[in-house]
Amino acid sequence: MSDDQLDDDVLDADDIIELLYDFALLESIGTPLEEDGDDGIVRRAGRTHCHSQWSGDDIPAYELHVTTWTDPNHDAVVDHFDDDFRDWSRLLFVVAGDGWSVAGLAGQLDSIIPHDIVERVVDCVGGRVVTQREIPEPWWFTARFRTTQQILEEFDRLGISHAPIEGDDLERMLDIDPYLRECIPDDTYRPITITREPSSLGTATLHLLIEDRLAEMASDFAASYLCLPSDGEWAICAGDGWTATLTADGNVRYPLVLWAAELMGAMGGSLVAHSPTADPLFSNPVTIDAFSALGVMVRLPYDTVEKLNESYEADDFTPPKTLITLSARLQSDLSFFAREALRTWAAAYLASRMLTNPGPQLSEREFVVVGMARRTCWAALSLALLGIDRAKLGRPHLVDSTLREVMLNDVRMWEDIAGSMTEARGLRSGVPHSGVTHGGRARRY
Repeated sequence: MSDDQLDDDVLDADDIIELLYDFALLESIGTPLEEDGDDGIVRRAGRTHCHSQWSGDDIPAYELHVTTWTDPNHDAVVDHFDDDFRDWSRLLFVVAGDGWSVAGLAGQLDSIIPHDIVERVVDCVGGRVVTQREIPEPWWFTARFRTTQQILEEFDRLGISHAPIEGDDLERMLDIDPYLRECIPDDTYRPITITREPSSLGTATLHLLIEDRLAEMASDFAASYLCLPSDGEWAICAGDGWTATLTADGNVRYPLVLWAAELMGAMGGSLVAHSPTADPLFSNPVTIDAFSALGVMVRLPYDTVEKLNESYEADDFTPPKTLITLSARLQSDLSFFAREALRTWAAAYLASRMLTNPGPQLSEREFVVVGMARRTCWAALSLALLGIDRAKLGRPHLVDSTLREVMLNDVRMWEDIAGSMTEARGLRSGVPHSGVTHGGRARRY
């Protein structure tokens, strides 16, 4: 069908989505999305499934989203989705005509997507290809953690304080959802307590959950299984097949979203999600970026030391207390931000580049590890300050891109040296799909 043919028929969003279904491009049509009567936008969506060669499950292959509009200033790509849409990394293509567009979104990592999907959509509805990228091949990861005990061993390696939850408290948590109790024999669920250093900042509950078959939706399933409230404070960090969910009983004097960001960085994760009640000063993407980098700084000295020891066949040594003390102070003392905020972010950043000598008493290898880690911590702190300042001004996204890139490049360089970076990850944002989150946000890295 040509573009003119579809436009002459004056089909609405329901007609177009049904046409895609009749053309066997969709297996199911979703519940109609909310319409915005003010600007004449109507949105519809459908999905097609495939069989995963890794999990053996029936999984989403791709989605097709239809949008129609009447506003002549409407952008076929930018305005195709609503304002809460964050999954831009899943976008495969947009085909548009006069007053309508069809967008294709990838399902998940192991989805099998037809390579001719764009041509088939154009054959069906006409239009022109506005944007597209290469159709990804299906793949899957090798899970880093198979049991929660392996996560606890990593906590011990990094010096993260934790304690078991037992007895009636454990039974109460297992009663939240039958699935959690089913996970106990395989050690794929375990609730623990974790202490915010210094301990005066309190202790939170950390729910460790491993589900590698549902890796991309792990945070959504964690939110659902744990029945996380929409009016309470909680935060989730996640990686390939694992999630760590922080909940508090009112005795934690530290933002859980920042704590989750630090844990994500320390554990090599890729996502942070948080409750709708999270303070926007701390949950804005810039601050999450910076605090995840601080978490990376907790991990990298250990990883780098291990890599250096492997290379030089030297005796093991523990990273100096100087770094551990500095990291704890930067991460835990919120009043530190109030004092440092008196300086401009530029001054703080320049000062960080001048801190080149962490101490003459250190060996050469210790000097390298601690020196760069310390400078990068300061750069990350400067970025956090900048993010908070911009958020206070109501402009959280107006961030100095050069400053951010310098900090991220420092982190990437030391990840390369440590051998801990396995792939270049892009930034990805999304909204958890679970109905219990009611607008909570997730951010992928």
